Amino acid sequence: MDTIRILFWGITLALGFWGVKQGCSILERKYSGKILRLWVIKIVKYIPDMIFFFAALKSDHADFAVGSLAGDVMVLCTAGIGTGIIIACSRSHSKTFTIENSVRTQGLVFFFAIPLVICILIDGLCLSFGFIGVLGFLGLLFVMTTFQKSHSHKYSPKEKDESDDHQEESVVDGFAFTFIGCLIVWIFSDNFIDTLLASRNHISKDIILGFFFSPLISEFAGLIEIFLFSNFGSQNSLDSFISRIIESSMLKSSILLSILCIFGYQSHFTWKHSEYSLIFLLLAFTLLTVGYIVWKITSLTKFHGFWLFALFLIASFLLINEDNSNTSSTHFILNSAELTLLSSGKTALATNSFVPRDILAEIKLNPFG
Repeated sequence: MDTIRILFWGITLALGFWGVKQGCSILERKYSGKILRLWVIKIVKYIPDMIFFFAALKSDHADFAVGSLAGDVMVLCTAGIGTGIIIACSRSHSKTFTIENSVRTQGLVFFFAIPLVICILIDGLCLSFGFIGVLGFLGLLFVMTTFQKSHSHKYSPKEKDESDDHQEESVVDGFAFTFIGCLIVWIFSDNFIDTLLASRNHISKDIILGFFFSPLISEFAGLIEIFLFSNFGSQNSLDSFISRIIESSMLKSSILLSILCIFGYQSHFTWKHSEYSLIFLLLAFTLLTVGYIVWKITSLTKFHGFWLFALFLIASFLLINEDNSNTSSTHFILNSAELTLLSSGKTALATNSFVPRDILAEIKLNPFG
């Protein structure tokens, strides 16, 4: 019975996320020449992600929230871009693919998110990091909106016909899709998360469930886009596809990291060293790898696509192994500074003071141990 409820809530939420993205896409096409309105629309596009993430945090499921944050970004960056590269190389006579220069420049955005992830990894969830993340989100939003306006999309004949079909869409349709989608996510997020975590069996860690299940829900529209692209994608559509993945993954990661820092500081979350340290380290490495591939490598081959897939599989294996190795133990590795904080009634996580930790000692680097 729990499985049926999970499927029902999950499909309902996926449709809600899809509705918001569909509605915002309509509104973006209608207001394509107005930067301020585009800016607001892009903020609205990530409201469902914030609702879902906050629902996990406020219901005391911080592990699930951390897992969902990393899972969303890593699935988009690895499986999403990897699929696009593999398909493009398969369709090309030269078996290679070159990303448009303007999209390659966007790849630099990945490097701007890495310092925030590293700071959180070293010092925990500080209030200042949360505000920095908000400023980064607004800055990226402005840059992406300006970029979208200044780089018009080059349509293929088939895409041109689809663009003509979009003329029949109205602003009312966009607002309706967006409002109903946000309402669905707001109503059903708690039900889905509570039912999923209450029914877990052999998977003992909420962070694993968040890592694998959250992308299936929040990135449902992206997965559909990958499927559609595999059938009738073109060079220009792939450039646009990768550009949207970069925008989505970076904006989502910055705002969700901000919420995690601010809410975690206020709620005095405790840093679970082996799991959180590992997942933030994997997230930073993923951003570095994908940023380098998109920005630096001029001629992409299937190898790069399969490497991105392998990166996701390796990260998944390490997280699952970490989960199994910690099932029978809840030991936390605390240094002297953290023990002092705990003895004074404070948490090791919610502090604005710099408390460096031995990260390598916190992560079990032997996956076969």
